[in-house]
Amino acid sequence: MRKQHRLNAVIIFAVMLFAGAGGMITSSKQQQQINKGLDDFNFLSDSEFYKGKFVEGDVFEVYGEFAYEESYNETLGIKSNSHVTSHYYLIPLTGSFDSDMPKFITLEIKTAAGVKNAELLMEQTWNYQDTGEEPDVWNEFPIQGKVSRLDGEIEEYLYDWLTNDGVDGTRADYEDMICPYVITEHSAEAVGRSMNFSITITIIGLAGIGIMIFLYIRTRQSEAVQVMPQPQPYTAYTPVNGNAPRTGNFGNTTASGSVSSPADGGESARLMEEMSRLKQPTDADEFFGSPVRREEPKTPEEPYPEPKKDMDRLDTSELGIGIADEDK
Repeated sequence: MRKQHRLNAVIIFAVMLFAGAGGMITSSKQQQQINKGLDDFNFLSDSEFYKGKFVEGDVFEVYGEFAYEESYNETLGIKSNSHVTSHYYLIPLTGSFDSDMPKFITLEIKTAAGVKNAELLMEQTWNYQDTGEEPDVWNEFPIQGKVSRLDGEIEEYLYDWLTNDGVDGTRADYEDMICPYVITEHSAEAVGRSMNFSITITIIGLAGIGIMIFLYIRTRQSEAVQVMPQPQPYTAYTPVNGNAPRTGNFGNTTASGSVSSPADGGESARLMEEMSRLKQPTDADEFFGSPVRREEPKTPEEPYPEPKKDMDRLDTSELGIGIADEDK
């Protein structure tokens, strides 16, 4: 289980690392464009727009809001926590007014201040179209934005709005007038914030992967620690007079298996041989119940017995020993 958690953490940190690195690359390219200076979108042709390009310019007229993007929660068909996240307006590219075919482009606004400016300018634009009277002060406003391709549902909503669901013509009647791109409100300061966020995510991902690698190495090292070695058996001594080693025996091991000491001339071997012939008790009661037979100790013989006082005189006549006459 712990390994699975660590694997999930590695995946999360890896995603953060790659996402942060990708954001850093994108933000760096955008910042380079900003540093070089942004083109005025009012004077660009269709071929000069491309996805990811940063542009800026003043919005002089707003022809209408044709779509919006809403975020909400839905439970059993009931919407809750609803709020609009994007508003889509159609604005003219004023640089094209001198040409035979005026051009319009979609402007996506997400901020409350941008929506307020766009709504006020849209009201002035329609009032001027209806009455021909210009307001005292046009609510023109500058904007910076990022270019993306116009496609999907937003494109469908635009042409439905232009044709009034087919009442005022067909899509083909308006395609030449529409620049197939969207300018999304995006300030230059947002690029710097995006760069900082990407750097933070990259550092967190890199640090997280580093920690996981460190923990993995530590775990592998702890698993590689060997168990303490077991005590070695008693040293075997090689016998002098035999080929088979005996463990824990001192002296010489003979071929018969008895042990003798060089100092006693083989007496120990003889005694052990005699002891092996003795009848061994098979029962403990027999061993402890049998009396110990001991012989009476013999009186040691005197090496030089004293002469008896009453012993007869020795006959020395045969020994040729002279005896004085007076002694006879």
